[in-house]
Amino acid sequence: NTKANEKLYNEALAGKDEEVERLRRELEDMTKAREMADERASKFERCWEEEMRQRRSLQETVFALQGNIRILCRIKPPCSGNARKCIAASSMTGEVELENASADGRMQLSKFEFSYALDEKASQTDVYKTVSPLVGAFCDGADACVFAYGQTGSGKTHTMQGDLASEGQRGVFARALDDIFLHASTREAGGIPAYTVTVTMLEVYNDTVRDLLAPASASLLDVKMGGSRVRVPGATELAVGDAEQAMRALEEGKRRRATASTGMNADSSRSHMVLSVRLSGESNN
Repeated sequence: NTKANEKLYNEALAGKDEEVERLRRELEDMTKAREMADERASKFERCWEEEMRQRRSLQETVFALQGNIRILCRIKPPCSGNARKCIAASSMTGEVELENASADGRMQLSKFEFSYALDEKASQTDVYKTVSPLVGAFCDGADACVFAYGQTGSGKTHTMQGDLASEGQRGVFARALDDIFLHASTREAGGIPAYTVTVTMLEVYNDTVRDLLAPASASLLDVKMGGSRVRVPGATELAVGDAEQAMRALEEGKRRRATASTGMNADSSRSHMVLSVRLSGESNN
């Protein structure tokens, strides 16, 4: 019996040795696979960083050629009942031709040149295509500003804000925020820490500055100059984690804006709105 038990013990021990050897080989294979995966990930990260550097370099070249300040002229559709077209825009050349009456009553043609020109058929998407390169540069660390200028009723609010509830009619604000968070998710997927995104919404109305993200009872704000920067101490800086949260903040600020009817617009924005977006993040470069 003793010899039989010893034989069974040795057979069991040999089986365990084989199991240990199998597990050891599996561990070696897994270690090699992990090392290969780490090497591929490191190579991908280096390629991604190099692509980002090339992208920034190309953007800087394009901006240098186009100029740091570019002007887009968007033609508003004619009012109802005004069938005669007196203005034309060329998206190819950036030229705008305007026909108007001179002092003696004769019609004369005036021509203007812009960086971009869009006629009355241009969509919100067409407008944003001219702005999107600035958003890309902003996500790469550059300062960028989009400023809408025009008389009452010319369509500034429609272009910049639009209808936040309609996918096709959303303006520059909403589309830029979508792109910012898309860029942030791509960055995170590449192993780079995600951005922290904060938004500030201010209203300039009758020479006063109000915080649109603060309760209506909040005190008015002052604008301060510090070197080349403009600061508004006390303004709410709301951290937003995704585009949906940012849209809710825009809707809240929109409800607090001052509006009133004018001869040009039944629901005119009687103020200037400033939306500021700040990105904070780390870089592996």
